[in-house]
Amino acid sequence: MSGPTGGPSLQLDASKMQLVADLEIEMMSDMYNRMTR
Repeated sequence: MSGPTGGPSLQLDASKMQLVADLEIEMMSDMYNRMTR
């Protein structure tokens, strides 16, 4: 990921970053499972 793409109005605190990270991991593992099935 390269920098904030949502503009200056997008304020990411630690809890939001954690939420995004969890979601990303979930999506990646889901896609991986589909590709390797």
